[in-house]
This record gives sequence, structure tokens and C-alpha cells, in this order.
Amino acid sequence: MATFPDHSQREESISSYALQALRDSEERFRLFVVASSDIVYRMSPDWSQMHYLSGKDFLLDTISPNDSWLTTYIPLEEQVQVQNTIKEAIRDKTMFELEHRVIQQDGTLGWTLSRAVPYINERQEIIEWIGVAVDITPRKRIEEMLYEASRRKDEFLGLLAHELRNPLATLSSALQLVKLTGGEDERFPLDTALTLMNQQVSHLARLIDDLLDVSRINQGKTQLRLQRLNLISLLGDVMEATRLSMDASSRQVSLSLPDEPVYLYADADRLTQVIRNLLSNALKFTAEDGRIWLSLEPTPQQAVLRIVDDGIGIPTHELNRIFDVFAQVDASRTRSESGLGLGLTVVKQFVELHKGRVEAHSAGLDRGSEFIVYLPLAD
Repeated sequence: MATFPDHSQREESISSYALQALRDSEERFRLFVVASSDIVYRMSPDWSQMHYLSGKDFLLDTISPNDSWLTTYIPLEEQVQVQNTIKEAIRDKTMFELEHRVIQQDGTLGWTLSRAVPYINERQEIIEWIGVAVDITPRKRIEEMLYEASRRKDEFLGLLAHELRNPLATLSSALQLVKLTGGEDERFPLDTALTLMNQQVSHLARLIDDLLDVSRINQGKTQLRLQRLNLISLLGDVMEATRLSMDASSRQVSLSLPDEPVYLYADADRLTQVIRNLLSNALKFTAEDGRIWLSLEPTPQQAVLRIVDDGIGIPTHELNRIFDVFAQVDASRTRSESGLGLGLTVVKQFVELHKGRVEAHSAGLDRGSEFIVYLPLAD
């Protein structure tokens, strides 16, 4: 005779099957969430306790109730915004969603996009919040870099307009005076007018040359005309060419060179521009009666050129970007000096085209600057 399980056995079998199905469903859901998010967390109805957090090495994990999650994971300056957004979500029983900074597992600050939905029972009470978050730190850093680059570009364009307007205004005024007086006014004779206009045209030409140099290098259109040359002779030529401006500036310039020739394979014009830009920079940012030291020291494989001054110096946080395009260092203190700030960008790019490198050093504002150029010696 066939036997059949009794009612209690059937209920037990059904319950076991349902429980296993529920576990399978929860496991699939857990795997789905873990696969699609960087962070998974659970919060109490009023967000006073964090019940669980899996941070995937981004945030500190926790499986026990955590009453201090706000100070553990959220930096102080972000806490008010996070709390206000939580209050709105609790009040409206809607999704919590916010991009905010967090304290990462290693103690540094990162960014996350956090979303949490309320689990509501049949009485419309919030039982729990289930949240997921994504590590958006790389994206935020790129956004910050783009914003900073855009800000510096806008600042640079304003500076460019200022630098072009001043010599053009001087040229226009001089031309108008010559036109009105025919150059016969003793207070502004033709020779004086021509000298002034020539100075302003030369200034405009230097600005445009710097812009063109940066553009050509960035587009890979600059070609070096390499030749074997003696760097000591080149330095002598540069010093002679800039002697008038050095004498007029009242700065004391000391020169220290080796006795033996120092040979390089280099483009004489481009290397001259590098040295003149560095020397001009030192003269510009050193006070009257200040001092500048220029020295050359050959090593077995490279020439080491140093230009040191006791001028206004460079803020420590600016050293890493001083050679960047559009970078302006402490403009409030240097605005009395003309120029686009492209001289150091040109220096870095020309030195690197010669297979060398350039470094900037400073102990801070009012503590002088040192620029060191390393260039490979000729075989």
C-alpha cells in the first residue's frame, strides 16, 4: 500500500524549500549589489546607527552597529550637508542621494556618490535604509584638474590682454603726438618718439615669440639645429648681450665658470633663449642692489648650470607647477613686472628637447630662488 507524507511533513518540506529560495534570492541580490557598487551599507531608520558597511578597501568595513559612523567616514566640513540631506530623505521618505567627500581607509580624503533607499513596512514606517555608494575620487580629481586648468587659462588670457594693451596704448599715444607735432616738439622730439616706439614693438615681439614657441613645441613642430658648441663661450655671449640691462638694474651678478671648455651638442639659439629667460627672470624678481649668482660645473656626464638669486622666492606649494603653461606665481607681488609668465615654460620645454632637465628650488617667499639646468655633455 502506498504511503503519503502527512500534512506536517508537507508543510516542513514547503517551508524548507521557501527558506532555501529566499536564501538564494538574497545571495543573488547581495552578489548583484557587490558587483555593481564599491560600497554597500545599511542604516537604522533615523541614521543614528550604521548596521553594516562593506567598503571594498575604500572605506573601513564594519559588521557591528556603529554609532560614530558620521565622524568615522565623513570629514567635518561635509557633515552638515550630509545631515541636512539625510533629514530631507527621512522627512519625505525618499531616496538619499549625494556626492560628498569621505575619509578613506588610509586616512586620506576621497569622493563618493552615495544613494540609499528606505525599506518601508505596511504601516508606512521606515524599518531600515539600504545604501550603495561608488568611489568617484578619480573622476573628481580629473574635474578639479580641468577646473584649475580652465581657471588658469582664463587668468592667463586676462593677463595677455593686459600685456598687449599697455604697449599698444603707448604706441598709439606716441604716434598721435608725432602726428600732431610733426616730431618738432622739444618736449617729445622725433628721436625720443622713435626710441619709445621701438621699445614697445620689441616688447610685443617678445610676447608673441613666447606664445609661438609654446605653441610650436606643444604641436611637435620645433626642430633643433644641433651643433657642437662650448657652453662657456655661449654663456659669455649671453652675459655680454644682457650687460646693459644688468648694469641698469643695479643688481650684482657673479659669474663662476670652469677653466676648461664644456662641450655640448645643442641648438645655440634655443639654449641662448633658455639662459636669457632664466637670467631675465632672476633680474626681474630680485630687488635693486640684490644679488644673482650664475655658475657652471661639469660632471662626468653632464653640465650643471645654476642661477641663484636672493629675490622674492617662490611659495613652496607653487614649485611643482612653476613651469606649467598659464601658471602665475603670487601675481599680487609680481604684477608690477611685465611678461606673460611663459618664460619658464619655454625653458623647460627647450631643455627637455636637449635631453636635459630643469629644477626649481626655493625656501619660500623672500628667501630667493635657485634654478638648475642639467644638460648632457658631448661625447
